[in-house]
Amino acid sequence: MAYPVGRLMAWALPIYIVNFPKWLGGFSLDLNPGPFNIKEHTVIAMMANVSFVTMAGLHVATAAQVFLEGDFSDRSVIICICVLPGRANIDRVTASL
Repeated sequence: MAYPVGRLMAWALPIYIVNFPKWLGGFSLDLNPGPFNIKEHTVIAMMANVSFVTMAGLHVATAAQVFLEGDFSDRSVIICICVLPGRANIDRVTASL
């Protein structure tokens, strides 16, 4: 879905450069940097998968707080969110052996 939408945006966005004044940094911003390619599509797909796994970790931490009726610290929730993607990959690899 991201590839067709990216191609449409590359076609529809105007080729226009916005120049910022010196007091805002003095840089220019291109509204349409060029054609949308498969590399950009790959980055979008990777970032979508990363956000999905992080949300799964947040759901696990929230369910643990609700059903175990515990008062977990912010540190333990952050550790749960960070550890879950690695644990999911380990489970996936061991399941395929």
